[in-house]
Amino acid sequence: MLAIPIAVIPLCQTLKAFPLEELKFFKEKPSITMDIKNPDKIGLPTGNEESYGISYSVENMPVIPDIRVKYVHLHSSGKKTLDRDFSYADLNFKSGTELHSKITGDNIKLTFYYQPLDRFNYDFINLELGANLLFIDYKLENTFEYKGGYSKETDTLSTMIPSLHLKVSLNPTYYLKLSIKGALPIGNKTDREFECEAEYFLNPQLYLFSSYNYSYTKAHDINGFDFKTTSRGVSFGLGLLW
Repeated sequence: MLAIPIAVIPLCQTLKAFPLEELKFFKEKPSITMDIKNPDKIGLPTGNEESYGISYSVENMPVIPDIRVKYVHLHSSGKKTLDRDFSYADLNFKSGTELHSKITGDNIKLTFYYQPLDRFNYDFINLELGANLLFIDYKLENTFEYKGGYSKETDTLSTMIPSLHLKVSLNPTYYLKLSIKGALPIGNKTDREFECEAEYFLNPQLYLFSSYNYSYTKAHDINGFDFKTTSRGVSFGLGLLW
């Protein structure tokens, strides 16, 4: 009987004594831009932007990778005067038409990652490698006001965008943690993200944090629209570990 050697490659991290859970609440004041194309391209007016969210992580689970779920709700509204003729939703609008836009969005990002340096028990550096799935759901309310009347159009843009995940964290002191996180695009849809975060621990379970986040998403032919969004801003929040 022929014996075939089998190499077993561990895909999970070294098991810890118990799972680690983290919950974060945050509020952002982002700067948002959104372009749509249906069939002409136009930048929607934005302003009065705000967003808030929650993030929940579970680490050190047997076999399966670590998991992070991040939910962000955002809102933006603004107005502009069209400087050229524009076609939208099978309607034609003349230059000088006033456009009022309201954008609301609910984004959920699932991150599955491993921490390969965990097995070496380094206290001053940590590395996360994995993948993201970003589920976006935008509602657009656009009102075109012109001489003699107005037209209000409502559209929904929903899609899923995959990306690669990379995060590096440094712990120069017990009370301070510095992190840089990025998302790299996969395929013809784009999800790019850069985040720099500082955490200050009040005690082993409770910490304050502040971060700067830049994100860029782009997708084609979603419900007849091509869209592109850019968001950047500073967030503040509270984190819990247990």
